[in-house]
Amino acid sequence: ETPAMRRGASGGPESPLEAAEDAWQRAGENGRSKMLRRVFGGVSRDPLDEWRHRRDRPDEPLWDVVAAAADAFPRADLDATTAATPEVAFLRSRATLYRARDAVGAAFDKIEPVESGGVSCGVCADEFAVEDAFPCEGEGLHWFCKPCLRSYVTVTVSSQKGSSASQVKCPACDALVATPHVKACLSTWELQELEAKA
Repeated sequence: ETPAMRRGASGGPESPLEAAEDAWQRAGENGRSKMLRRVFGGVSRDPLDEWRHRRDRPDEPLWDVVAAAADAFPRADLDATTAATPEVAFLRSRATLYRARDAVGAAFDKIEPVESGGVSCGVCADEFAVEDAFPCEGEGLHWFCKPCLRSYVTVTVSSQKGSSASQVKCPACDALVATPHVKACLSTWELQELEAKA
């Protein structure tokens, strides 16, 4: 049974994630270690195998395994030039996106409130330049600074099953926040993770 079948989809083509999950499930213990070594180039067999056995989470989603391995082996080469199956190439790209996920948050951390002439954030109540804030689409036009909207989306909305970037509601009035505003607050990894839960 493929992930698409578990979700109730008909037998259409698999997504790259579903193909990678299928290859992961079929691989067995040795094959999984080999697959991870191909994804995370430069990590020798013993440390990677030891890490996998310490985790010992056979039912863990592949998405989470890739994220955890990217954290565990931050110096691993994800630009490996060795030949790769489509699944390994896809997982390398996922690990690369995962590593880059903090860049948006780091950029937003540099946004500072202004003394005057801005809009007031509906969460933190500080005043921000208009270009550092987003409004909701409600009649009351509530504004939120980019760091607060990002926190709201990544913490609150991402934890709700069935949420997507097009369904983010204003925390003040339940009007929608424009999808481009939501997407601008998220890294590619976070956006894809949010959409995968929808």
